[in-house]
Formats: sequence, structure tokens, C-alpha cells
Amino acid sequence: MIAAEPLVTGGLAYAGPIAARLTRQSSGRSSPSKLPAPQVPHVSPPVAEFAAGACAEFAKVSCVYPLEVVCNRMACSSPGLYSNMFDCVRQTFQGEGIRGFYKGILATYCSSVGNGTIGFGVYGCTLAFFNKHNNVGLDARDSLQSVVAASATSGLFCTAFECPLAIMAIQLQTQQTRGLEGQLAASGENFTCALHQSNAAQRARYATELRYGYDGIRDAFQSMVRHRTFYLGGGPLLCKNLIFWTATFCTFDQTKAFAARAQFGDDSKTAQKGLSISSKIACASVTGIVAWGSCFPFEVIKANMMGQPLEARYRNFECAFTCARQLYTEGGVQRLYRGFTPAMVRSVPAYIVSLNTYDFVRQRLGCL
Repeated sequence: MIAAEPLVTGGLAYAGPIAARLTRQSSGRSSPSKLPAPQVPHVSPPVAEFAAGACAEFAKVSCVYPLEVVCNRMACSSPGLYSNMFDCVRQTFQGEGIRGFYKGILATYCSSVGNGTIGFGVYGCTLAFFNKHNNVGLDARDSLQSVVAASATSGLFCTAFECPLAIMAIQLQTQQTRGLEGQLAASGENFTCALHQSNAAQRARYATELRYGYDGIRDAFQSMVRHRTFYLGGGPLLCKNLIFWTATFCTFDQTKAFAARAQFGDDSKTAQKGLSISSKIACASVTGIVAWGSCFPFEVIKANMMGQPLEARYRNFECAFTCARQLYTEGGVQRLYRGFTPAMVRSVPAYIVSLNTYDFVRQRLGCL
């Protein structure tokens, strides 16, 4: 076999089909070396951080919202209502159709996009501050102390913004679950008369409407204002966010650094930018599993605190500690992980989308 002779174009040697393709692409141009560099928008680093966070969360919610509805419904359900994730999906579809999987999406868009804007934006800005304070070079890998401090700061700011919007979203997401629980309790009573059984079902329906009957996000907001429950469940949400954001950024930073060392023998920011798509997907997947696995019990407590009736006289839990104790009494540690399967199924694609969108937008805006 005769080897193809190399073709020299612009001072570089290419062989065979590669040379032909590059020659066709560069036809009509004087030299590849004279091509103008792509222009980077002139955006300040803080603006780029906040914009990247907003884009990341918008993309995430758009991709995985139905799984979030399933996760919250399972977390707030009584024992025996859903046998597994697929049973929850089936009952939701039978009871409400496709629209049931998108209940509360407007509140979630507002919550998640605002939460991501604040979370990623505050993290990026405070990380730059802590790196400067710790004398970390511009291209050097971020120090672990800076990442942890910036993550905790981000979690604090996110909690203050997220709590009211999360309450409205969970109230709307779990309406159908509460209705099913009422009907299940009514049908479980032993009635000798069909009329008594019908009356019990109607009472259960009325009680559900009284406690959880919302026509939409506006009605839920008015109820929250009327009962002054803007920060119901704020304690477990704060604990969850502190763990969640710290685990997210620390794990993503560590996995990218590890992948860069394995691929290039260097863990600098320049090396991390050159990671392959498969490496970035793997890093984001691991980050999602670690982040949600570490904070999920607080997520369940938060969901149950926010999913109870907003009117004080109908509430089941006085505080987060009472909620945690009652949930543990219902099913032990396993009860604190109800809805874990859809959360894990959601976390992998959610993190692949959000974290890589975040890095991509930052890179396009000249911040990475």
C-alpha cells in the first residue's frame, strides 16, 4: 500500500482526507492563521455569573420538571398511597393527564431561575473575592477553602429568595396527592350504608378543598399572604441549601480537576476548559448524585413542612423538629428518603444540563 503524500497548507502538514477537508474549508481564504478571533461580548464578570446562573436553571427546569412533581408528591404522600415512582406517574396521569406533571411550573420557573441567578451569581462573585484574598492565581485551580466559603454564602442568599416561591410551588404540586389521601381515608372506613360512605367521601373532598384548594399561582400567593407563611419550612430549606450548594460546587470542582489531571496531567482552569464532552457529562452526573444524596432528608422535611395547610389551625407540624420526628415514626430512616428514586433519576440529566450550561455561558461571555 502506498502512503498518501502529505499536503502542506499554510505551513502545516496534513495527510489524506484530513488535508482535503481542511483545504475545502479554507478555500477562498488567504491563510488560516489570518482568520479573526471570535469576538467575546464585553460583559463584566458579575453580570456574566448571574446571567449564566439564570440560563442554567431555566434549561434545567425545562428538561426535568415532571420528575420534580413526582418527587415532591412522593415525599409528601402518606404510606401506601404510591407503591413506587411508576405508580405515582400512573395515578398522576389518570387523575390529571399531562397537565398534572406541570402543576406549579410558573412558580418553579420563578423560584429556580431566581434561585440559580442568585446562587450561581453570588457563588461566582464571592469565589473571586475569596480567591483574591487567598492569593490564588487567575489560571490556578480554585482553592477548597474558597469554594466552601463561596458555596455557603450562596446557600444563605438562595434561602431568603427561594422560600416563598417554593411554598407556592409545593402547594400546587401536592394538591392532587392530598385529595387522594382524603379519598383513601374515607374509603378505608367501614360503612354499612352506601349513603354514609358517599357522605364521607364528600366530606373528605370538602376538607381537601378547604385546606388545599387553589385555582392557580395567584390564589396560592394570596393564601400565603393572608396566613403570613412566607418562610414556612425555612429552617430545613436553609440546612438543605447549605449542604446542597456546598456539595454541588465542591464536587464539580474536584471532579473537573481530577478529570483534567487524568486527561492532561494538569488541573488548571485552562486544562479544565479543554475537557471532552464525555468528561463534562461524567463530572456533572457524579455531582448531581452526591449533591442530592447528601441533602435529601432535609428536602423531604422541607417538602412536608411547605406542603401542609397554610392556615395555622389545620397544620400537622409545629416546627421542623416535630415534622422530622413524625416522619421518622411513620417509617424510620426510609421515610426520610421517600421519593429518592425520582430525585436521583432527575438529578443526573438536571446537572448535566445546568452545570454545563453554566460553564458554557460563562465561557461565551468571557468569564471562564
